Amino acid sequence: MPMQPKILKLFVSLFIGSLIIILCLSYAPKLPFLKWKKIDASNKTVVVLAEDLRNGGIIGVVVGIQEACQNLNWDLKIFDISSSLTIGHQSLIKGLNLKADGVILVGGDIVSMSSDNYLKKYQQKNIPIVGWHVAPYPGSVANTPVKVNVTTDSRKVAIAAAGLVQPKAGELAGVVIFTDSRINIALEKANQMVKALESCERCRLLSFEDIPFY
Repeated sequence: MPMQPKILKLFVSLFIGSLIIILCLSYAPKLPFLKWKKIDASNKTVVVLAEDLRNGGIIGVVVGIQEACQNLNWDLKIFDISSSLTIGHQSLIKGLNLKADGVILVGGDIVSMSSDNYLKKYQQKNIPIVGWHVAPYPGSVANTPVKVNVTTDSRKVAIAAAGLVQPKAGELAGVVIFTDSRINIALEKANQMVKALESCERCRLLSFEDIPFY
C-alpha cells in the first residue's frame, strides 16, 4: 500500500532534521565542550543508497530527500543498489571518493551491510549515517554506525496488520504470511504477526512463506 503523502513528508522531515543535527555535532570540536563554533550547514554532499528504486515507498522517500536537499543547497548523489551487497559496496566506495558529508540508507538491512569495510570507513571518518527502514525499530541501531533509523515500530505494525483478520461468526480464518528473511525489519514484522495471531482463537496460520520481495 502506498505511503500517505503527509506521513511520507513527516518521515523525510525527520530524516533531514536528523542529518542536520548529526552533521553539526560531527563537526563540532570535542573540546572545550562549551566553546563549539558555529557550523555552516550549507553546501554539503549527501549520498543516498536506495535499496531498490522499484519499491514505491523507497522512491517516495528519495524524492522527498531530493526536494529537501534542493532547498538546503546540498549536493545529492543517489545510488540504486538493487538489493545487491556488491553494488552497495561499490556505491560506498564512490561516496567516499565524492567526500560525502553524510549518508542516508533508504531501505534494506543495516545488519547485513555492517560488515562492509567501507561502511566502517565512514564511521572512522566521523561521517554521519542515518537510515529509513533499515532495522525493525526506530532510533540508533546497536552495533552499527547508524545514528538514527527512521521507521515505525515493527511490533505495533504487526499487531495492527494481524488485527485486520476478522473471521465471520462460526468460521475459521486461514492466514498466509509472506516475508523476506534477508531484511530484518520484514522478518521481525512477520514473526510478530505470528505471535499476534496466537491470541485469535478462530485464526489458523496456514503457511509462513519466505520469498524475495524484489
